[in-house]
Amino acid sequence: MQPPLKWAGGKRRILPLLSELLPKSGAKRCVEPFCGGAAMFFHLREHHPDFASDWELGDANRALISFYEMLSAFPQEIAEGTATMAANQSRQLYEARRSLFNSLIHLERVGHMHWHQKVVMAQLFLLLNKTGFKGLYRVNRAGNFNVPYNDGNNWKPSSTELLDSLLPCARALAGWMHFRAGEFDVDRVKADDFLFLDPPYVHQDGHTAYTAGKFGEKQLRELAESCKTISARRAKFMLTHTDNNLAREVFGAFSITEIVVQRAMSNGKAAPEKVGEIVVRNYE
Repeated sequence: MQPPLKWAGGKRRILPLLSELLPKSGAKRCVEPFCGGAAMFFHLREHHPDFASDWELGDANRALISFYEMLSAFPQEIAEGTATMAANQSRQLYEARRSLFNSLIHLERVGHMHWHQKVVMAQLFLLLNKTGFKGLYRVNRAGNFNVPYNDGNNWKPSSTELLDSLLPCARALAGWMHFRAGEFDVDRVKADDFLFLDPPYVHQDGHTAYTAGKFGEKQLRELAESCKTISARRAKFMLTHTDNNLAREVFGAFSITEIVVQRAMSNGKAAPEKVGEIVVRNYE
């Protein structure tokens, strides 16, 4: 099963390594509060479906959570509408669709959306993700999605092809599944929960790697305090972060495992870059 979205900092390439570090006993509930592309979630649902009996995807990106929620209920409508739009592409069309997407984002924020508008927003989310520059999700200070068109993209699936790829994801998102749009709230953590924490990576200078300055050193330190609360509540967590002195200092109270990840170079070079990352856990 391939996750439906491309996502900066996604975990697809290191899932085998992370799987080896999962708690052997599973959990009552599995929670991803920084879900992004949700590669870990889809991996667990496919390869370890009995890992948890209850599942929750959360993110501060409300449009992202709405996409997953709509995909769970309306995969065929999303596939058909997205494929229809993908058949006709140009920079001008992309910008018009991006503008419509931003209008729907603002409607969703104030809570004035009908379900069919949410389906259209999900179609646009998927289309912009596949045809925008490097699949990035970036917003300006006004909260508008502003990623430019990828002139070199050739993403034009048929509705049948797209539905075939989306259906396994839609099924994984169904059942004992909960969606939560908003900031991570440690007060919702319960005993026997397992949390996979994949926050935006913060550089040594305190700046984030791929968000618009909303998650920095202060937020990373607050997350470390939340991890202590998670432990006090007899829940388990696994957290991933780029390997630097700041992260090692902030999460020094927990078990740290070093791994090496191959990431595509942002400057367009063919050869991937090897990057050190750490996996932080409160269990062995």
